[in-house]
Amino acid sequence: MSARADMVSWGPYSAGRAHVFRAYGQFISGNEAGLFVVLSGADCTDAAREALAKSAQALGYGADGVTFVSVAGQELSGDALYEVVEGLDPIALVCAGEEATRLFSQAYRLQAAPHAAQRVQGREVRLLPQIAQNMETPQGKQLVWHALKSLPRLDA
Repeated sequence: MSARADMVSWGPYSAGRAHVFRAYGQFISGNEAGLFVVLSGADCTDAAREALAKSAQALGYGADGVTFVSVAGQELSGDALYEVVEGLDPIALVCAGEEATRLFSQAYRLQAAPHAAQRVQGREVRLLPQIAQNMETPQGKQLVWHALKSLPRLDA
């Protein structure tokens, strides 16, 4: 089978996604489809990651529907993060923690509003810079869920 035939069988975005996994695979975990991507820094706790995974499931992305990209310690530059996100081409993107929010803002050269529903380069993005602290109170959890439930549903 030719390389082109193999690419067609994967779909039109497979070449970019395959490049991202080859070049940056050490930073990526979870679902390889990349439809619901969470950028997580060192300040994104296990409880926050679990809550994000459950939220993605509630939105129809599946029980293991999250692709996590670790930006902990800024081992990824802004340009590299831009390449990762554009290669994965998610429907929904969540920046979990201050570190992830800062690097995303640097990569996309913007100042986006925390918790607000917003589109960045054609995809839905939610910034949750204080997610670890938000997960400690009922009001904080509500704030996070309010932001997440405005993301597009995959099963709708």
